[in-house]
Amino acid sequence: MWTGTDSIEIKAPTKQVWSIISDVSAHPKLAGSGEVKTVRVAGQIGTGVTWESDEDLGPEMRFTAHSKCVTFNPPKEFAWKSFPPPLVENEPKSVPDVTWWFKLEPHVGGTRLENGFTVIEPPVGAEMIHQFYEATHREEVIKRGMHQTLLNVKAAAEG
Repeated sequence: MWTGTDSIEIKAPTKQVWSIISDVSAHPKLAGSGEVKTVRVAGQIGTGVTWESDEDLGPEMRFTAHSKCVTFNPPKEFAWKSFPPPLVENEPKSVPDVTWWFKLEPHVGGTRLENGFTVIEPPVGAEMIHQFYEATHREEVIKRGMHQTLLNVKAAAEG
């Protein structure tokens, strides 16, 4: 399992920050990793709503991830599961369990925003994901991307 969080203080009201992070169609602009290329969502975001995102993790690692909102508690918490393609073709048990979240809380002069992730390796293909994470330093890439995402949200909110 891999997990990580980062946080930032933003000089903007919590509702304003919420409106930025809960607009998943804007996530390609906010994603500090640059890996989220496009997002397709129909309708308003809420618990149970699904969307697709085209992602580019490097050569031969381009795919469409399906996501589902699992927590939508304005303006406090927004979390979603991301379902990349199976690691082993035609093997549904080889899909990693990936969760992303934002948590917001009022803070003196604005909002404290936390961004986090958890990746749980699948029952089938776990060795493949371990090798990929080690070879690409994936955990560090994700953490750097999260930090940049927070800076991007801060810039958009304080703009």
